[in-house]
Formats: sequence, structure tokens, C-alpha cells
Amino acid sequence: MKHKIKNTETFLFLIAFLFLLLDFNVSDLDIKEQLKPVFFKSRHSQIAMERNVWYLERLNAPGANKIPKGIRNKELEFAKNLKAQFPEALLNVPVFKHRGPHNVGGRTRALGIDMTNDSIYLAGGASGAIYRSINAGKSWIKETDPDQVLSVSCIAQDTRQGKQNVWYFGTGEAFGASASGGGAYYLGNGLYKSADSGKTWASLSSTATNTPHDFDGLWDLSWNIALDNSNDTADVIYSAILGAIMRSGDGGQSWTKCLGGSTSSFSYCTDVVITDSGIVYATLSSDGPASQNGLWRSEDGISWVNINDSLWPAIYDRVVMAVNPYDQKEVYFLAVTPGAGKECIAWDGDSEWVSLWKYEDINNGIWTNLSANIPTGPYRFDDFCPQGGYNLHIACSPYDSNTLFVGGTNLYRSTDGFRSDSNTSFIGGYKEDTDLPFFDLYPNQHPDQHRLVFQKN
Repeated sequence: MKHKIKNTETFLFLIAFLFLLLDFNVSDLDIKEQLKPVFFKSRHSQIAMERNVWYLERLNAPGANKIPKGIRNKELEFAKNLKAQFPEALLNVPVFKHRGPHNVGGRTRALGIDMTNDSIYLAGGASGAIYRSINAGKSWIKETDPDQVLSVSCIAQDTRQGKQNVWYFGTGEAFGASASGGGAYYLGNGLYKSADSGKTWASLSSTATNTPHDFDGLWDLSWNIALDNSNDTADVIYSAILGAIMRSGDGGQSWTKCLGGSTSSFSYCTDVVITDSGIVYATLSSDGPASQNGLWRSEDGISWVNINDSLWPAIYDRVVMAVNPYDQKEVYFLAVTPGAGKECIAWDGDSEWVSLWKYEDINNGIWTNLSANIPTGPYRFDDFCPQGGYNLHIACSPYDSNTLFVGGTNLYRSTDGFRSDSNTSFIGGYKEDTDLPFFDLYPNQHPDQHRLVFQKN
């Protein structure tokens, strides 16, 4: 089992710790002021800190307390020229054979199926870049370059006629198991764009700082991407990043902040989805300013209305959404809501609270609380477990209007939209009746659900 971070405060604590180790130069927000330094007292943590300082001393520029900007690209360019400069060194190169690890892909947070061909998959890992399959996942080819940032967190395809060769992916994992190490955040470098169906990728310079080793801007961590496929005259993109919802009307060349983006306080978790008619929904977690956090709706991406229900929990961390493709006036919200909603017990005995709501875009908005029907028990590993939001996903079936999927460590399928707890199936994650000390996994599956997609046919 990985050690997962349980709440937003821990995340902020870990970022504060990183700031002690590196001389961050933040341009978009005064993170130093918001995140106060915290010192570890245990000998184990002291050793970890000493190790990080040692690594920094090895890599920083002489006379400076930071890693030079763009140094990774310069390193790779230097390495390319070594073969030509020292050809004699290649004469005695030993033969290496791959010895593993095998079949270990890491976290796949980004996944898409090409709408023009059900056999073409694009997958992105938090620590592994973009891979593409043309045979429905039987084999894969890495499509990103070694000098591009590998921390892929979300991906989206332009589905408009004549634009279906265009894809975007976001970088930087804001909530990951690696972050629990205290010095292993997978920071990003903004968004990337492909114009050839994911075969080659280019950085969108408007989102890039080119310092993926430093946390120096909101674009360093991405949550989601949504494209407005209802607009035939402009390439409109929405990006949910750290503390803000961003909008571009020109395919990512320039951006404006729609929501959030405070320089002194911000929502750590965000999300954005859009209907086929261009109605945009966004969420910003409650740790941000009261004037900026909440659940939002917009008809044009410019003017926004807060649609929080009076009964919606006061404290909410990560919130994810799904639009019902059969009735796009229905939007589902799945959230980590400490102290409210449905209490779930994790395998280690820790208590977590989760809420599930349905919003209907009629009569000024109608909310239905479905939280009581979130799956629990009877076995130790059976409860819905979001691990603080590390693994949290919701998806509506494109084949049946009442079928809804929710994912935590396990994956569950309801055939009545979780209007009851009697039509729910356990379909992934851990084996349903497993128990310690020898826990089993669901066949051909792995715990921690991050993304669910559907073939068109």
C-alpha cells in the first residue's frame, strides 16, 4: 500500500517543506507568504532533509542556491554531441539487457480514446509521459520526447469536425503518492498540444515556465482540461489548474483567469467540465477565499454563477464532476467532504467522508443528495475510499442514462444513478471479500481508480 496524503493541509505542509529546500521564485502567487515554514523534528525526517540538501548542492549552479533555469534541456543537448566528439568511446560499449521492472506503468491519470478510431488509445502517466496505442492497448509507443516534462495529469481531444487531430495534455500532479515522500512532487510545465493525433507534441509557451524543478507558478500543477466543442469559430479551452480556472479562446496561445487565481490565498483542488452545448461547470475547494471557492456554472465561460446549495457541506476538498450524456442538464458532483456526507472506513481503520450530489439545470437548479448510497462494506477493503482525494473519479455511461460509475480505491457501478444502494456492483480495485494480512486484487485490475473512458462502439 502507498502512503497517501489525507487532506489539503498536508499538501500545503509538504509544499512549504519544499520551499525550505529550494530557493523558489514564485511569479504568479506569493506562496512563501501563504505557506509558513515547518521544521521536522524526527531523526528520520532530518536525514531526509539532509539528503535533499545534498542533492541540491550537487545540482545547483556554483555560487547560487538554485538549479539553473533550462539546465535539463542544455544537458540533453550536450549529451547528443558526445557521440560525435568521442566516437572511439563507442567501440567498447557493453551490451545491456532489460531486467525489469516489467508491466509496471505507474499511475495513469490521463486516458483518451480517439473518436475517429476506437483502436487508438492515448495514455499519460504521472511519472511516465504520453504513450499511444493503435491496436486497442496490445502494444504502446512513447510519443513524447525525453526533453519534455513527463508528469502528465490530464488529456483531451478536440472532437469538432476537421479538428479531431488536435489533442492537449496538462502536466503536474497536484495529489500523488510520490508527494508523501516530502521531496518528490511531480511538478509540471503547463500544457502541451498535438496537431497530428498525439504522435508529436509541442509545449504551449503561454503556460510554460521551463523550470519543472521549481514550483514557480499556477501552471505547475494541472487537474483537468475541457474543450468547448460547441464553438465552431474559436478554439476555446478551459484548464483547471492549481487555484484557478483558466480560459483560452485561441487554442492555448493566450489565457485569462475565469475563477480563482488569488495571489495570497487559493483553492488547492479544482475541476472543470463542459456540456455539448457549451455550458461550463467548475469547482474550487473550500480552502480558497470565500469569494472564489465553490461550485460554479457559466453559459459563456466569462460570466459565472455560484450554484452551491445551502445544504452542500461547508468543508470540501477535491470535487470531481461528470455530465450525463443522455441528459446534459444533469451533472454529478463527487467530493471529499470531511465530517459530512457518508462516512467510509478505509482498510487501515481511518475514517473518510464523501458526498455525492446530482444537480439538475432546471428551475434555477435542483440538487439531490445521493451521499447515503455511496458503497460501504461488508469487508475491510469494500468501502468507498478516496484516500483524501488521491483517487477520486466519476463517470456517466454513454450507453445507459441511469448507469453511473464512481471510483476510489475500488470501482463501483450503479444502474440507478445511486438513487438507491440496492443496484450497485463492485467491479474493480481490491477483491471484494479480501482481508488482511493477505489481500487480493480484482482480476485484471488494480486499486486506485483515476480515469474511466468508453469506446464509442
